[in-house]
This record gives sequence, C-alpha cells and structure tokens, in this order.
Amino acid sequence: PLSRFTPRVGGGSAFFVRHHSHAMKYTFTFFVLGLLLLTSCGSRDERLSKKLIGTWTTDDGSEVWIVSENGSFDARWTKVVEDIKRSYVFQGIWEVRDGALVETITNRSSIGFTNIAPVGTVVRSHICRLNSAQMTLEMDGQTNHWERKP
Repeated sequence: PLSRFTPRVGGGSAFFVRHHSHAMKYTFTFFVLGLLLLTSCGSRDERLSKKLIGTWTTDDGSEVWIVSENGSFDARWTKVVEDIKRSYVFQGIWEVRDGALVETITNRSSIGFTNIAPVGTVVRSHICRLNSAQMTLEMDGQTNHWERKP
C-alpha cells in the first residue's frame, strides 16, 4: 500500500515534491551543453584532418610535404646556399588535436645540416587557415604558408 511511503506524523502524500536549488535545475542543461561542445570539437578536428590530406608546397617550391590519410607524413626540403646543396627529409605521424596540427618525427636525414630536430620530436602548430587550396600554420611566432599541389 502507498501508506507505507507517507510520513506517519501529520499525514502527507506518496507524491511529495521536493524543491530543487537553482544549481540542480541547470545541471542537466550544463551537462548537455558540455557533451555538445565535446562532440563539436571532435568533428572540427575530423574536418581539418580530411582537408589536410594531400601534397603541399611552399611558395618558392623548396619544400614539399605529403600528408597521408593513414596518419603519416613525408617532408622534404632542398635548397642550394652559397653553392652548397642543403636538404632534409622528415618522416613521421600526424594528427589534428584541438584544432592544432601535432606531428611526431619518426625518421630523419639531412645534408649540410647539423642542428635538425631529432627523432621523437613533437611539433605542435596552430592551424590559422586551411582550405582546399591554401594552408597557413603558426608555430612559436613563425608563420608558414603552403599551397596544395595538384
């Protein structure tokens, strides 16, 4: 019987409604908004990742960067400076995390350089602009512009 759920003193109802504080009223709303924010960040990273896949080159063509769908990259730079050929090759893995490009170097080689980043270096670049034709990345105050190669 419902009487076992009612107070013994002063009568009462089995359908007692307790008043909630303002914080409790909005907890569900904040929870839903938080979930929406988390899922929208993930989908933004996915959209940026899809746009990033392809072959990119610098304005002067000295560097070519191939970004593969499987999460690997291959970056090559060659330039002749004072009649000396200088070049480097970096290979590694990449991902877009929280709107930034995160690269980890897994292999490297160079000619004419002694101070290139070692294997295991993680580089994080802010993606300033990325569309089907152009990309602008910023890292440590330095901005680099890339164009998609057909």
